[in-house]
Amino acid sequence: IEKYGPEESGVCFARHVPDGKLEVRLAVGIRAVDAISIQLSENTHMAVPPAEEAEAYARFLRLLRDLEPEMTLTAFAHKVGRSPDKIRNALAFCDLPDVIKRAVHDGCLKYGIALELFRLQQAGLGEHELVRWADIALADRLKVEDLREKITRFLDDRASSQTGLMSIFQQTVSEDEAHRRRIRQVV
Repeated sequence: IEKYGPEESGVCFARHVPDGKLEVRLAVGIRAVDAISIQLSENTHMAVPPAEEAEAYARFLRLLRDLEPEMTLTAFAHKVGRSPDKIRNALAFCDLPDVIKRAVHDGCLKYGIALELFRLQQAGLGEHELVRWADIALADRLKVEDLREKITRFLDDRASSQTGLMSIFQQTVSEDEAHRRRIRQVV
């Protein structure tokens, strides 16, 4: 429509299929599970939001593992034509708290930011802390790479545990104050 404008019925088809013949492949007697697998791997004509794609992969993997308990993540990735890392990320996204997933679905939070928040969840941070980090990412308009660096520094500092009690208290107070300022700024 952008290129040719509104057209009468059949004009676009005639342009793309000048001889009027289309190749059709039928799969007779195919299992429903195999049809879903083909559909997931072949639906590349339209970009699907990554959160929706992630949830589709997670649901399909659960279904497959019910039918074939020995199904590995790598075998599943191969079956749907995606990389194991993409599937791992999809499963990580699906493990995040609903409030984070909802923010991604609503377009408030980027999928990549949510995946970085998963790193914090793996490190033991709860939903409240993840939401706080999401607020920081939104208020500061952080790119995924910037948040990744910030989270890496946070996790490294946390792992070093060389901090004294007073500095922990001061850091917490200043982080809380910075969080309040960001919220005020956004509001």
